[in-house]
Amino acid sequence: MNAIDGARLTSLTTSALETVAFVAVDIGTSDQPHEFARHGEIQFHGQGAHGRLSLSASDGFLAELASSMLGVEPEEVDALRDGQAALLELLNIVAGEVIVELGGQEEAIKLGMPASTAAPMTGEIEVLLNSMGEPLRVALALDTAAAS
Repeated sequence: MNAIDGARLTSLTTSALETVAFVAVDIGTSDQPHEFARHGEIQFHGQGAHGRLSLSASDGFLAELASSMLGVEPEEVDALRDGQAALLELLNIVAGEVIVELGGQEEAIKLGMPASTAAPMTGEIEVLLNSMGEPLRVALALDTAAAS
């Protein structure tokens, strides 16, 4: 299993956002409270890696993400329906990049289905990004014992 750190997780997420939705993000800070309205999680497992990836975002971030993905104005999207769908799609894309980074090109790593969750998960690697003041939190939890 290849190593992944916060800087690489940030890079993978930023690249996915820029490529898929033309959303530019900055590195966020944890010195201010953030409201995360929606959460999603996806699991992956294989001989090379086993873990979970989670995304949490504000409704404002999700409105921007969904509108960019759908090619409409942010006011035209429903944060609950369109925003959550966009979050899960982004989660699927970032998770695919993560498993490739972890060695998924050399070893079979199966990616589960992204699912909405009621609360954010915690992980060994957590990064906070923001776009126009709206936050996105990315958490990665790796189970190295299960991957061996």
